[in-house]
Amino acid sequence: MSLKQIAKGIGASLAPELTTELLSWRSQRLIMKNERTSGRLAASQHYCAQRGSVVAKGPFKGMRYPRFTVECRNLIPKLIGSYEDELSPWMEEIVARHYPTIVNVGSADGYYTVGLALRCAAARVIAFDTDPWARTATRALASENSAGNVEVHKMCTPRWMREQLLTGSIALVDCEGFEAQLLDLQAAPNLVESDFLVELHEHVDPGIGERISGMFEATHDIRSMPSRAKPPADYPELEDIEPSMRARVIYERAPDQNWLYLTRKA
Repeated sequence: MSLKQIAKGIGASLAPELTTELLSWRSQRLIMKNERTSGRLAASQHYCAQRGSVVAKGPFKGMRYPRFTVECRNLIPKLIGSYEDELSPWMEEIVARHYPTIVNVGSADGYYTVGLALRCAAARVIAFDTDPWARTATRALASENSAGNVEVHKMCTPRWMREQLLTGSIALVDCEGFEAQLLDLQAAPNLVESDFLVELHEHVDPGIGERISGMFEATHDIRSMPSRAKPPADYPELEDIEPSMRARVIYERAPDQNWLYLTRKA
């Protein structure tokens, strides 16, 4: 084990929330640096200058991104509707179910938090993210779109899930390997009373999908969705982007990404 890993372990034991926030901040800065040096940020800003920063397609069509986010991150996948578009049918289902509370653990720039807040105006929408930039971006996106039903907090914990998650809620969970701790039925038995859409991180926690499915199979219907390749030719909105950059600006993740949608059995 390296000194860096030892330091992380000590920090996680002594000050878990602070350590997680620092690691999240560092990760966000690395992503931003990569987008700058690869040209993706410049391409995104060019797109926004030509077409604006309003989402053009997908379940959150019409949502507008603020200058704060435009200046920092590549937004093209979200603006053209390619971002995690595998989940679009599930987003429509979530809207149709009229959940009174929507929790988004790992809100990032607020795409799902604010998008669902706009589509589900009667819902209380609670966002969590350990990264300070992400929390600021989520608040900025909510403000830009006058989404007054959004709350933004730091770290979601198993205790919060046990004590604060209301019956009949849905939680969208994307927390980079913390899924097992957060969706632990022994720590929070009340989880059986809510629904979940979980992004799995098998590269961080191998077998997490099977374990979550095993915990909830008696109480929930469980559907799986794999990610798919997204050829640039499928998105005519990319015509303003240099051909050599088109695949790069819409790249999201490795092709073996999966999600689970867990809904309570009737």
